[in-house]
Amino acid sequence: MILLKKLKQWKAGLIAIFISFAIAFTTYTAQTRVTETVPDAQGGIVTVYSLIINVVLWLFLSIAIFHFMRALAQGHRFKSVITAALIFLFVGYATNTTYTAMQLNSALIAAADPTTSSHRLTELAKADIDYGYELDNRVAGNPSTPVDTLVSLYNKEGQIGTDLTLAANSNTPNEILIALSKRTNERWGDAIVNALKRNPKVISGELRFDEVMTLQGN
Repeated sequence: MILLKKLKQWKAGLIAIFISFAIAFTTYTAQTRVTETVPDAQGGIVTVYSLIINVVLWLFLSIAIFHFMRALAQGHRFKSVITAALIFLFVGYATNTTYTAMQLNSALIAAADPTTSSHRLTELAKADIDYGYELDNRVAGNPSTPVDTLVSLYNKEGQIGTDLTLAANSNTPNEILIALSKRTNERWGDAIVNALKRNPKVISGELRFDEVMTLQGN
């Protein structure tokens, strides 16, 4: 308390700025790391949004920490409690946001790693998180993903990226590959055929295209 009373306002301001900057920068780094893991057309939007949010966090947290230190130095108990509550709120938000971003980044990396256990991949396929479509795509292309999990991914509607990934996966059941080959009249028909042509089962001749580009088993 004595040290705070002797602390000049400009020094208190600098301390508040540095502490809040460290917290906001850590949150920003965790959020934008996901855009490095997942190259996406919307990555720039995510980066700008995160920058704006964390600059605002930096500003308000700096003000709260500064006034908290001044309130303690001047013995203003009520003001100390209010500013402490604001600091707790801002730091809690930053901590939760950072933790969520780190968990998301870890999940995306694990989903694409062939050494990830089948149990973990099944859990990831059921996860309800941001970038869920990308998570599904990675799980669908992982050679360690169990067949029943691949089937559940195929049953998710409106995820053409996941379907394209399944089309190229040698572990995808034949009935799903054949069903995919019958979707040539859709908007993404050509992309589906091209993905199927890359499937080892088609390359090896286990499955082949007929004259209307529908897969048939031998």
